[in-house]
Amino acid sequence: MTLDKEKLSKEKFWTLPAEKVFEILGTSDKGLTTEEAGDRLEAFGQNVLPEKKGSKKLQILYGQFKSPLIIILLIAGVITLLLQDFKDSVFIFAAVVINATLGFYQENKAENALASLKTYIKERARVVRDGSEKEVDSFEVVPGDLIRLVAGVRVPADARVVMANSLKVDESILTGESLPVSKKIDEVKEDAGITDQFSMVFSGTLVSEGLGLAVVVKTGADTELGEIAQLVSKESEEK
Repeated sequence: MTLDKEKLSKEKFWTLPAEKVFEILGTSDKGLTTEEAGDRLEAFGQNVLPEKKGSKKLQILYGQFKSPLIIILLIAGVITLLLQDFKDSVFIFAAVVINATLGFYQENKAENALASLKTYIKERARVVRDGSEKEVDSFEVVPGDLIRLVAGVRVPADARVVMANSLKVDESILTGESLPVSKKIDEVKEDAGITDQFSMVFSGTLVSEGLGLAVVVKTGADTELGEIAQLVSKESEEK
């Protein structure tokens, strides 16, 4: 079954019964077949967070000196140095160094935050495929996969809970709430926020107790964690 990525992004799976979720995602309580999973991996891409290219520390530092204003300041500093106006030269070069230092600190901090987010889904996942349970790399998880949740594992993708036995999940990475959230299979009202979507589990969160099964509805950049990663990776300039 071919899935429409755009249509899936608009579905409010927390409001739907498990049977309807299975139907929309073209899967069942026996999971996907290996062939179906392979086709969906090709269609949706790997379950990884967006990566910002060209983010090496030296490149970040070099980028601080590409601003037209900084170039003008550097030229002015050289001119005042040639004119032996050492006092103005010191102030100009000091301004350039301070600006570059602050800019480097801000961008490097954002890069470190993004790298930290990526560690939350760099693990193995238990999925049901071809009717049996197997372990795969988290980046191979696709929409429609049936994942097993047990205490101590991180949720590899956003998923709709279809079976829960005393299932509790630590969602502090997303909500800041320190107490684990109890999960259930019952539908939740349409306007529920993330903190109230008790029928959903989210990528990067940690199962603290119990066990359950959930069907994956979003992966990679489309997950709640992925949206945060995209915001972090966006370049922003501050005056």
